[in-house]
Amino acid sequence: MKNFLLGLTVGILLVPLSTSAVAQLLSDVETGSWYEPAVVRMQELGILQGYSDGTFKPKKAVTRAELAVVMDRAIQTSCAEAKVSQDSPFNCDNVTQQSDPAAKRDAQRRSDVNTILSSIYQWAIDHQGAIPTGITSVSTEICVNSQSSCVGKVRLDELVGTYVVRIPIDPLSSGIEGSGYFVKVGADSELVTVSAPSAETSDISVTR
Repeated sequence: MKNFLLGLTVGILLVPLSTSAVAQLLSDVETGSWYEPAVVRMQELGILQGYSDGTFKPKKAVTRAELAVVMDRAIQTSCAEAKVSQDSPFNCDNVTQQSDPAAKRDAQRRSDVNTILSSIYQWAIDHQGAIPTGITSVSTEICVNSQSSCVGKVRLDELVGTYVVRIPIDPLSSGIEGSGYFVKVGADSELVTVSAPSAETSDISVTR
């Protein structure tokens, strides 16, 4: 995991720094070690700040929370320093927009659509390739749960509990009856499409 963390610096190690700064940065980074340049560079850029005791702890496993913080700082740094050229374009639009509420909701929608589609196919694998009853060639909204009346909607109760914890709900949906996500099967009765009509920044529809 620590190796993966250091791998994030490949695109950042562009400017050589004096190794004399190591002692001022993180006390347990060995001078001349293979990871020293990466740690020094990330410390200079503010990506790594070390632990409260001034150490790096190179042999300690990185937690997911720590990795998330480092990746976020690295993204902000690389976007700020990016130089766009015709030969090697660099675009941070799809990264920095995640601070936008609409983009965050669409990120959740993409995750939900894939979750629903995966659960349908897991169910199909266990049922000789058949798809859940109720899914037709007409794109129809998925019902939230078996307690709802769900008139004109598709019930996927058979998926809940085994293939998915619950039916995902669109971030802006009331969730009273409809999930805000739609499903249909192709004319060949094999390819299933799950979509999120309420997507705000781009169309969200996945077919498998």
